[in-house]
Amino acid sequence: MSNKLTCYIVDNEDHAISTIEFLLEYHFSTTVGLIGCSTNYQEAVNFLSLHTPDILFLDIELGEHTGFDLLEQIGGLPHTDIIIITAYSEYSLEAFKHGAINYLLKPINSEELIHAIKRIENRNKKIVELENKSIRVLLPS
Repeated sequence: MSNKLTCYIVDNEDHAISTIEFLLEYHFSTTVGLIGCSTNYQEAVNFLSLHTPDILFLDIELGEHTGFDLLEQIGGLPHTDIIIITAYSEYSLEAFKHGAINYLLKPINSEELIHAIKRIENRNKKIVELENKSIRVLLPS
């Protein structure tokens, strides 16, 4: 069984998806696995209604819909770290209200993406350490 974080990308621009795919493969091939991507709003809704990735890279402008519409339609993703990827800075407040943990402006800066993923990895590592400590306390010696 793999301990890789799973991620899904939703962006209406193929080149943005390709950039994220490349950066993930180059910097995180052993720790993050891409489980899918979509340039189509309804396809993304269908996938995310059935699957819960650890990380969601989500564009705001998705043609006739927005990334916020997608989150509202599927009822949010409380167990997924949402990283917004957009060319527009004016959506940041709304993004954080929808549960985003990071907001990356296009063109995507590789150092910012690396920092965002490492924050998630470090937080998850701390959670596992705390869970392990709790288990040791509860188990009789």
